Amino acid sequence: MKWPRSFLFLWSGQTMANLADSFYIQGIVLFIYHATHSAAYAAFVPVIRLGAMMASGLIAPLLMERMPLLRLLKLSQLGQTCFLALMILIIPHVGSSFLAICVFIALTSFFDGWSNPSRNALTPRLVSEEQWVKANSLTATTDQLVLLIGWGLGGLLVTLFSPISILWLTVSLFAFSAFTLFGISDPMQNADSAATEPQANRWETLQEGWRHLFTHPLLKRLIAMDIFDFAAGGVWAGAVMLAFVTQVLQAGEEWWNFLNGTYFAGTMLGGFIALKWSKWVDHHLLLCLFIGGLSMFGFTFIYAISPWPLVSLMLCLLMGPPNQTKEIAKRTLYQSSVSLEMMPKVFAAQNMVSYALFSLSVLVMGWIVDVLSAQAAYLVATGLYAVSFVISVSLRRHAINPEHKTGARVG
Repeated sequence: MKWPRSFLFLWSGQTMANLADSFYIQGIVLFIYHATHSAAYAAFVPVIRLGAMMASGLIAPLLMERMPLLRLLKLSQLGQTCFLALMILIIPHVGSSFLAICVFIALTSFFDGWSNPSRNALTPRLVSEEQWVKANSLTATTDQLVLLIGWGLGGLLVTLFSPISILWLTVSLFAFSAFTLFGISDPMQNADSAATEPQANRWETLQEGWRHLFTHPLLKRLIAMDIFDFAAGGVWAGAVMLAFVTQVLQAGEEWWNFLNGTYFAGTMLGGFIALKWSKWVDHHLLLCLFIGGLSMFGFTFIYAISPWPLVSLMLCLLMGPPNQTKEIAKRTLYQSSVSLEMMPKVFAAQNMVSYALFSLSVLVMGWIVDVLSAQAAYLVATGLYAVSFVISVSLRRHAINPEHKTGARVG
């Protein structure tokens, strides 16, 4: 299958941006740790990033109403590039001022908050509807591969180069990503420009994506699945997994890395499967949700009660394919259920839910580990995955969407 030129520019550019992001996190955390000699300050970086990205997500619908989607994505990439470069140039003058560095981290992350919903909403514009599953599979697989390579390669780079050198490499990758966006031709550019005329009041504009997300018969069930999935997802955060390895598996800390690496391998395998058999997935989207939901519920329960490291390792590998395929099917259903004009606002709202729920989940699951045990946290996650699975069962009668002439492919 030949990919449209514009989609290849989008895919390659966002792949470089994801690689840059992994280097950026490692470089800035290392710089702050060296400058302040405080692990607590370094650990505060993800909190700043998340807060800034949530803030940008709140105003995203207003920007999407007033400028074409491709222009917003360009603004996002150029903003990240410029503020990161400015931070590196100013660092020698502010020294170890944690507050000054935090301001630049927040500004860079603020612009980053528009990247993911813009990419997810642009993809269906650049490929035919028959290619949606294949395109979603390609981007999802590449995201996981870049995450794995980025953190592994980043670990090597921090031993060879200074944090500032790594940050300059990040700027170069961000700049390349921004440059690729100028090779994209958005077929809905004129429609976006026409839509930038004054509409309803700002409050109505901010509510529009949320209203679709929580009132549409299919979307409100998809977001309900997301809510329970993200609420359970905190158990796969580093601290909770590490506690499980030491408390339940009674294994060395190196097993934490083994489990993480195996899960990434499983998700990449799932992406390749969805890419290879995209036509089958396209015609069985709800079945993929059903299988993925059942698998996460069952595998997480076995994972929670098993005291054997090798069994846990095998379960992490087995979880990957059905869960990744489920996420690809879910994204395709989101895209199939609203108009192309409304899609950016819906994805902006969905992105906000994912940021907030996952962050809250990490805190709550960490609290459960401290108060009860790591095993209790995974049993709670099992219950949440069970609710998500039950919701997936109820989706079939809501799969045909009157707003989209082809409807969702259900299978």
